[in-house]
Amino acid sequence: MSNQRTQNRVRSTTAPGGIPWDKEFLRKYRVELRDGMTPITLKLVLDKLMAFKVLTDEEEDLILNDGKTRKDKIRNLLDILPSKGQGAIARFKTALAQVDEPSSQLVKNLDAMEAETSLR
Repeated sequence: MSNQRTQNRVRSTTAPGGIPWDKEFLRKYRVELRDGMTPITLKLVLDKLMAFKVLTDEEEDLILNDGKTRKDKIRNLLDILPSKGQGAIARFKTALAQVDEPSSQLVKNLDAMEAETSLR
């Protein structure tokens, strides 16, 4: 039974897809994430992260108001997420996969790139 709980926990932090995202993943694919998110995508992801209680009001305010450009705002988000823990990064992946089709495709593409890299 303990093994089943562990499998469920792992599954919940890697969903969607099978590649777990972590601090190193965010660093490795920072440019792709930054360039792949539109202003609308960013706002929708932030809404989901607020609903998941990943971000505080102050953190959301910092992300949106501290950066002048869309890329600055995404950088702010990517800088904050690792300090929030592995669960926050998993919820970011889930949120990104759910907001729209291009973002869902971005998640799939990054997972595929990482899977290919790890096979080498």
